[in-house]
Amino acid sequence: MKDVTRMFQERAKEIDSYFFLLEELMIKEAKIAFSNGTIHKIDINLAQILRANGFLLLYNIVESSISQAIEAIHNEILTKEIEYDALNQLVKKEIFNYIKKNTKSDNFITGVQNIVTDILKFHPQSREIFSGNVDAREIKALSEKYGFSCKTNARKTKNGENLLTVKRHRNNLAHGFISFQECGKEYSIQQLIEIKDEVIHYVGNILHNVEDYLDKEMYKR
Repeated sequence: MKDVTRMFQERAKEIDSYFFLLEELMIKEAKIAFSNGTIHKIDINLAQILRANGFLLLYNIVESSISQAIEAIHNEILTKEIEYDALNQLVKKEIFNYIKKNTKSDNFITGVQNIVTDILKFHPQSREIFSGNVDAREIKALSEKYGFSCKTNARKTKNGENLLTVKRHRNNLAHGFISFQECGKEYSIQQLIEIKDEVIHYVGNILHNVEDYLDKEMYKR
């Protein structure tokens, strides 16, 4: 889980750097000076495109961080060689549902020598957990499936309500339903920074909850 947290912190710094640059460009009406002496002004269309790109960065950190946190739960269970019977009913159910949905019987039989331990090898990889649909509701559903808390500091996170905004814009941009200019013109840089701060705080709180869940071995019965 420490690797997940470190990756999250690194990506959060990248996003902060991007938004800092955006703010400098938008607020101070910056211009780009090229080595040949050419000066290029950041026009309104380019500014809108740059703002819209912020939604892609934010969605990326949400999906990657939460996906890897779920995978970290299964990896810890495997690393500690916890037997299936020692797990709580929620985690047992998740493993069983994954096997039923994603594993062919021949592969299962081949991969299992000792069922009480080898069955734990069958679990979702981080890339399989979401597919462009993660928001606070999905994270809450995951927390209920595994038993970790989804409570956050509502004053700083607004309980993750802006994750839906981020998801919607990310999907519309990814599928070409809206142009980057159309998306970016809906928000000022101040609004985007507010969304960014709430999303980063929310994901950080959830990762802290998962770490607490692992420290207390709450996956056990």
